[in-house]
Amino acid sequence: MKRLILIWVIIWCFPFLSSAQKDTLTGFKIYRTWVLSPGEFNTIKGTLFQVADSSVLVATSLNEYKISRNDLSAGSFILLKADYNDIEIIKVRRSNSVPREILTFALVGASVGAIIGAIVYEPPSGYGMYFTQAEYAGIGAVTGSIIGVPVGVLTGLVKIKIPINGNIDTFNQNRIKLKKYTYMH
Repeated sequence: MKRLILIWVIIWCFPFLSSAQKDTLTGFKIYRTWVLSPGEFNTIKGTLFQVADSSVLVATSLNEYKISRNDLSAGSFILLKADYNDIEIIKVRRSNSVPREILTFALVGASVGAIIGAIVYEPPSGYGMYFTQAEYAGIGAVTGSIIGVPVGVLTGLVKIKIPINGNIDTFNQNRIKLKKYTYMH
């Protein structure tokens, strides 16, 4: 009985001990950011790092287009500052949103297609090649996932647009919205 209690205490205490070494920055979501200026080629691409009183700081990677969580936690990035009067629009999208949405919509389409395929099934009457109810469900799942993939791509490519138009009042009105998408809250 004493061994059973000891094993029970160890099992219940082990997850608490192992979670004490968790990195605090891994829980933050990373949003890809495009800061568009009035000029045609003046776009800053990276991660919205911080929102200041009259500017934003965008972290860009040292070696690639897309900054990673490892770059942010290791401090291997360049901070670029954009003042409010140099900002036309800020566009944000969650990092890896396209694969996430493709998977989500493919699974939803497959499950809905399987349900519809199972409901549509009618027992065969007569001779010829007939499908079973499970095969109807499988055909529906494949069809639903084929339809779900492009829908996932389209929803994953959606960017949230925050207009600034070089105006300090508009910048201050959108400051809370911008802070929601920053890496350093």
